[in-house]
Amino acid sequence: MKSLRFLLFFFVIFIAMNQFVSSNPNNDNKDNDGQVFLLSSDPVNNFLDFKIKSEFLQKDSLKTSLKIEVKILNQKGILVFSATKSISEFTIFTGGLPEGAYTILCKVCNTQSQKNFAVKH
Repeated sequence: MKSLRFLLFFFVIFIAMNQFVSSNPNNDNKDNDGQVFLLSSDPVNNFLDFKIKSEFLQKDSLKTSLKIEVKILNQKGILVFSATKSISEFTIFTGGLPEGAYTILCKVCNTQSQKNFAVKH
């Protein structure tokens, strides 16, 4: 009888934790890396492929209109690229950027995400 209560207790805890994770407002359909977008291979040469993750696009707030703000900063924090797009996949020309480390910032609706990448020609 005690083992049955013990199992029931853990089952209730498991269900409660599952409900918390699925209803947590900070759970923005991000993967383990915390990003809502994907980049092509790192380092990149002349073109950087950018794509919003499909599970993030399934949010109800994105079904009516999609607005993606993308910025690229160099190592010194200087803005070297900025664009606003309404499509979930596009290519950024990086052939004019000097080799080095960069940070890409992305804002989709009210969710911001960033990722580091390198340019190597």
